[in-house]
This record gives sequence, C-alpha cells and structure tokens, in this order.
Amino acid sequence: MARKRPPAAAAGVQGRSQSTVIQGLPVQASPPASAVQSIKKVEGAGGLKASTVGTTLYLLPEESWRLKQLAVNLRTTVHELMLCGLDRIFAEHDQPPIRRYVSTTPRRVKNR
Repeated sequence: MARKRPPAAAAGVQGRSQSTVIQGLPVQASPPASAVQSIKKVEGAGGLKASTVGTTLYLLPEESWRLKQLAVNLRTTVHELMLCGLDRIFAEHDQPPIRRYVSTTPRRVKNR
C-alpha cells in the first residue's frame, strides 16, 4: 500500500510574521526561516528535484495544447513560458524575477 504524502500547505501555516491577503487567501511575503535553511542544505546536492519545489498547474486539454503549441512556435519550453509569465506578474508588483535553476554538472551531449 502506497503511503500518502502529507499536505504541502500544512508546513509553516501558523506563526506568519509577514503576510498579506490576496482575494481572501493569505500569502506569505517571504518563506519561513526553516524553509530557507532546508533549501540551503540541499542546494547543489541531488540536482534539480532536490534543490527546487514542484508546482502543479491544471489546465483544460485545449488550453494545455495551446500552451504547448506556443512553446513549440517560440522554440522554448512550457516551463520557460511559465517562468516568463511569473516574471511579468512579479514585475507588476515591484518584485524581482524568479531565479532560474542552474545545474553545476555538465550536460551530456547525445550522439545523433
């Protein structure tokens, strides 16, 4: 039997020092110190999945197709399109852009 994952929103819900409310939902202005410390511990070790937090986006099938087509037409990835969109939102709110993950290990080149 597979073990269920704990809800991600439960961590750090109580004791917020700096928060704001957007459309009735509390939004933390900065991550709690415990989260920053845990991120620093894994930075550079274990690659992308160990150094980042995954986020899921649910789209209708036709919207997903449109997003993929746009990425192909612009010769980029859906991931980079999403990051660019988030950069625009942060810019509208006088926030710095999202830092991109940069791997420290060299990429293997496939022989074609």
